[in-house]
Amino acid sequence: MKLNNINQDSCECGSRVVSETKEHQHSNGEYNESRRFECGAVLRWSPNFRSLHNCEECPNSKKQTTISDKRTKAKEKAINYIGKLDVDEKYIGRLLSAIHYI
Repeated sequence: MKLNNINQDSCECGSRVVSETKEHQHSNGEYNESRRFECGAVLRWSPNFRSLHNCEECPNSKKQTTISDKRTKAKEKAINYIGKLDVDEKYIGRLLSAIHYI
C-alpha cells in the first residue's frame, strides 16, 4: 500500500513493516494512516493535526530500554522492601502477588 504521509520503511531497530492502514478520509482530503513494524512500534499520521505520532515506541530503542531497566530496578526494590515489612506473612504474600502483575 502506498502511504502519502508516512515515509519510514523500517523501524530504527531495523524491523520491517508488517501492516499498514489508510482509512477515514478527513475533510482536508487526507487519510488517517498507520504503519506497524515487526518489533511492535506503530507510527500514525493524523490529518486533523497534520502530524506524525509514535503510538507505540520501539521496544528496542534506547529510550524504551532505559525505561524498562528503571522499572525493573524499581520493582526489585519494592519487592525487597515488602519482604522486610513488619506484618504477617499472609499480607506480605498478598502484596507480592499483586506486584508481580505490574
